[in-house]
Amino acid sequence: MKLFILNKSRPAVFFSLNGQDSFLQIKKITLITKRDWGNSLTSIISSFELSYELSSMVYKEGCIIDERKKSLPITISVSPNQTQPIFEMDLKIKNECFTIGSNPNQNHYETLRVEWKEIRSIPEEFELKFDTELYDMDFKHQANSQFLL
Repeated sequence: MKLFILNKSRPAVFFSLNGQDSFLQIKKITLITKRDWGNSLTSIISSFELSYELSSMVYKEGCIIDERKKSLPITISVSPNQTQPIFEMDLKIKNECFTIGSNPNQNHYETLRVEWKEIRSIPEEFELKFDTELYDMDFKHQANSQFLL
């Protein structure tokens, strides 16, 4: 199990996808804050967006000939009576194959980025801890983010 944290000052994490079968499975996300949000978890969850992006650059003779990107949101659901800031996810982000033009050769995405973005300001500082499993991928780098292991 690998853990990483995202917050305002560390909004993204990047992974290198080593093959077409690579995946990241997000088991759960925990909201870490000093304040007890109790029944107002929806308020803090609605103050940010989470997303992931698969991307790849395709080169030919040292020049970029194509850039592929696929972005999707990561949705956190809050139950009406939920008071604990732990969100079971079981979201599996799988690598995908694609072709370019009429060339039948299969390419796959090379980079996965998981990103946190503030959409409404909340004065309280908080972090999101991701409990994940990785398959055939490596931690690449993070935009000022922590990787916990």
